[in-house]
Amino acid sequence: MPPLSNEEQEFISDVIGQDGPLQSTPAGKVADFRSLPSPVPLIRLYRTLNRLAAGTELTVLTTERGTLEEFQAFARMTGHALLEQRESDDGYVHVFRRR
Repeated sequence: MPPLSNEEQEFISDVIGQDGPLQSTPAGKVADFRSLPSPVPLIRLYRTLNRLAAGTELTVLTTERGTLEEFQAFARMTGHALLEQRESDDGYVHVFRRR
């Protein structure tokens, strides 16, 4: 396998190393994954949910339309509850409950 370019290494380190801060609101935790290219929101969702306690609700904000189907499949495969998905003015809102 050929070595990775600098751009590929930066992308991979971004995906692996930075899941972004979680904001806490009265309704639960919020993760803002807007403007990230697919499949980065899915990877960050997986990593973020694994850091949370069971039963915690997480609201995820995205701009990629493909996250609608990706997140539905993710919920089926992992057992996390996908409580809501809706379109908003600046993208999509997904609400999960950690199993």
